[in-house]
Amino acid sequence: MRHDVTLLVNTSDGFADCWDPFFALLQEHWPGCDWPIVLNTEHLDYAHEGLDIRCSRVAEGSTRRLTWSECLMRCLEGVRTPFVLYLQEDYFLEAAVRADALEELLQLMRHDQADVIRIMECGGAGPWHPSAHPWLWEVDARSPYRISLQAGLWRREVLQRQLRAHESPWQLEVFGTGRARRRRGERVMCANRDMF
Repeated sequence: MRHDVTLLVNTSDGFADCWDPFFALLQEHWPGCDWPIVLNTEHLDYAHEGLDIRCSRVAEGSTRRLTWSECLMRCLEGVRTPFVLYLQEDYFLEAAVRADALEELLQLMRHDQADVIRIMECGGAGPWHPSAHPWLWEVDARSPYRISLQAGLWRREVLQRQLRAHESPWQLEVFGTGRARRRRGERVMCANRDMF
């Protein structure tokens, strides 16, 4: 089946000890997942029985240690789908994934009603505003963390535009938020915290 979304698990080789439990929980809580899976590694390869995982190995051939952002930039260059579900290797699933809900959220993105949908919304990132969809709030342009690296659906090109080679993940959230404020028209949504 052809998909327009990739499950992107962002990691680094130093966190390889998280990969087995991450993917075991993914299999347990999302057994029907047939999305392409990319594990963003630096040099290491990895396989998990029953899952088709492609390792990006973004630092192969590099003569220096790549920054966090450079690794993600290189990985995204190899992703061919217009959307990604961004996760990190320590976002361990604790319950069944509602694939039907993810599909509904992707439909909103396919119809240009959102560019980012933050699935895991943390406190302190508001203000938020109601949206046309009861599950979602719109993240205000003045939010101190309009850009967040919690679990979320992204239009791949929007995530790529946010990245700067020299930035750490924490810098991306802070400085990317500033960039997002200046970029009119991009809709950042999040899970309605009154419901989830």
